[in-house]
Amino acid sequence: MHKESGAEKAPHWIILLWSVNETFKSFLFCILSVIQAIIIGPYLAILVLLFLIPLGIYSPCIREVGTLGPKPALIGHRGAPMLAPENTEMSFQKTIEHGGDGLETDVTISYDGIPFLMHDSNLQRTTNIREVFPSNSTQNAALFSWDALEQLNAGKWFLRDTPFSCMGSLSSADQKLAMNQSIYKLSNFLRLADRANKLVIFDLYRPPEKHPYRNTWINTTLEVIRDSGIKPHLVLWLHNTMRSFVQSVAPGFQHTMASKAPVDAKYARANITTNLYVISEPWLFSLAWCVGVHSVTTNAVHSLKNINRPLFLMVREKTSPALWDILASCSCMIWRQRPKEKEHYNHLILVGEACVFLQPLQEAGLTDPWISPYSSRPL
Repeated sequence: MHKESGAEKAPHWIILLWSVNETFKSFLFCILSVIQAIIIGPYLAILVLLFLIPLGIYSPCIREVGTLGPKPALIGHRGAPMLAPENTEMSFQKTIEHGGDGLETDVTISYDGIPFLMHDSNLQRTTNIREVFPSNSTQNAALFSWDALEQLNAGKWFLRDTPFSCMGSLSSADQKLAMNQSIYKLSNFLRLADRANKLVIFDLYRPPEKHPYRNTWINTTLEVIRDSGIKPHLVLWLHNTMRSFVQSVAPGFQHTMASKAPVDAKYARANITTNLYVISEPWLFSLAWCVGVHSVTTNAVHSLKNINRPLFLMVREKTSPALWDILASCSCMIWRQRPKEKEHYNHLILVGEACVFLQPLQEAGLTDPWISPYSSRPL
């Protein structure tokens, strides 16, 4: 048998190593190409998306001169809860001091038939119930008599818990005043609003089972409103129970409805007043103003009162012509292709807890099943 020398074997090993090396290089190249595609593909897609997003954006704060509506009225949500304990006399006084247009609250009826202001079902969060009546601290607020409720402090919690992170520091006088707040009667609240000529709107809570006023709660509340002497047109009646009866005994009330709904141009055309709640951020208030909302319920009357124009209002005569040309070109490409019925603003303002109060009018002529033709005056 012929045997090859070591020198003759060497070229075969070199060829074999070269072949393996080339195969490995090709494999690495394929892997790197895949990785590159995985990285570059999404990157390019994001760039294209960012480039196209402005074409679908519509801002109601891009307007012609003279087309911006009046500033929305400000209704204090439980008063001014960033400045004082919610639903107390101090809270509503602060709203009035800062120029709020209305007062919003929550009404519960005590076990002996006295309507008072309380948002929560029990008294733990906003009173010292654990100290005064520790064995009954979780009991429904409506199951306490007014004599018992009068013993509670409704302000100390505010200084201890600081319910809003953006709260400023209170003066020593305000701290002392807050420390001495008590649960507020509906009758006193209504007299305060009437003296200041402020609108009032409230959630009315039906008493629990076995409460002596469970079936007469509406009548009891109406009696207190009547006896308070408040001007009827200042009352925005929200609760839907026995609405026809309420209309018959208090025809001067403004009747409102609460519903989640798009803020559409048809409401303005039908002379329907809209209110958004809870709107406390300046940028969101600015959007509400731009789309023609009539009023907002807010925790921040004191800060929104100082806004004299929407934060990002753009008026043609005061904006760079080049920027307007760009905006106009982009808008035409999108909005001319959209049917008119889809041109609404709901995606701009119905965020978080924002809902809509509707005040339907007899002449509205709308067919929406949730709108009732109750007569009303605009806010």
